[in-house]
Amino acid sequence: ADDLANYGATYLFILYLNEKYGGASTIKAIVAHQGTGVSGINAVLFARGYAVTVNDIFKNWAVANYLNNSAAGSAYAYTASFSGISNAPGNITVPSTVSAYPASGTGTLNEYGADYVKFTNLGGTYNIFVLIPFNLSESATPSYSYTARLGSLILDLTGLSSTVGARGVKEGTSSPTPSVVTSLSSSNTISTDSGGGGSGGDGGGGGGGCFIATSAYGSPLEEEVSVLREFRDRFLLTHGPGRLLVRAYYTLSPPLAEVISRHESLKSLTRAALYPAVGFSRMALRDPVQTGLGGAGLFLLVGLLLVRRKERNKGLG
Repeated sequence: ADDLANYGATYLFILYLNEKYGGASTIKAIVAHQGTGVSGINAVLFARGYAVTVNDIFKNWAVANYLNNSAAGSAYAYTASFSGISNAPGNITVPSTVSAYPASGTGTLNEYGADYVKFTNLGGTYNIFVLIPFNLSESATPSYSYTARLGSLILDLTGLSSTVGARGVKEGTSSPTPSVVTSLSSSNTISTDSGGGGSGGDGGGGGGGCFIATSAYGSPLEEEVSVLREFRDRFLLTHGPGRLLVRAYYTLSPPLAEVISRHESLKSLTRAALYPAVGFSRMALRDPVQTGLGGAGLFLLVGLLLVRRKERNKGLG
C-alpha cells in the first residue's frame, strides 16, 4: 500500500511539473539528465531558466493537492481533470480533524512528505483552517506538534527547522475564496474574518524571486539564496507590510541583478554586502524568538548610545 501511494505521489508531482514548468520537454530533460533525485531536477530547472528549486515547487504542490482551486492562485491548482477519481487532488482524505479547543497533536513527516490537519468550528467567515506541515529532507523523518486555541485560531508549532516548514489554507462553510497562508512560524494567529491577513495567493512563497542574491552567488540552488528565500517565505510573505516590501523588491531589483550578473567584481561586493543579511536570516530561521529579542536589544542599545551622545554634545555646548 505504501509503495502504491508513493507511485501515486510521484505521478502527481511529475504531472504538476509538466503543467507548470515547461511541459513534456522538461520531463524528458529530467529523465535524460545524469543527475538523480532532487539535485537532478534542480539542475534541469535551472538550465531551462526557471529560478526555482524542487523545494519551492514542493511547497505549492502540497497545497495544490489539498486545494486544487485556481481561485486561490494558479500555483494551487492542476489543469488536469480528476473528475470521477476518489481521493484525488481537491478531494483528498484529511487524516486528522480538530473541532474542540484547546487542542494539541503530533505527527511524523515522511521524506519529502506533507501532512494535513483540519481545524473546524473556528467562527467567522473563514471558520476552517487546514494546517499543512511539510518535510524537505530526502533522509530524515522528523516529527512536529501543534497546540491550538480559539481567539481567531492561535496556532503554536514545534519541530520547524531549515527542512521542516508549514503552510495553511483558510476556508469557510459559506464558500469564501480560499486563502493560502504561505509560511507559518512557531507562533501564529490566524484571522478568521474576511479581511484577515497572512495569506499569500500567487504572491506567496511560490518560487524564486531572489534576483540579486541569485546573480551574486551564480545559482538559485546556492545555500545562501535558499536561506534568503526561506526567510522571505516565513517572515515577510505572512503579513501585509512584508508583502509590500517583497513586491517593491520584485519591481526594482531585476535591472540591478542584470548589471551584477555581468561583472565579477560586483558579484563579490554584493556577496559581501549580503553576508550580514544571510547570517541574520539563518539565525532567525533556527530560533525566531531569540533572534527577535537580540535584534530588539541591539536596537535599544544603539538608541541609548545615540541619546547619551546627544546629551554629551549638549554638555559640551
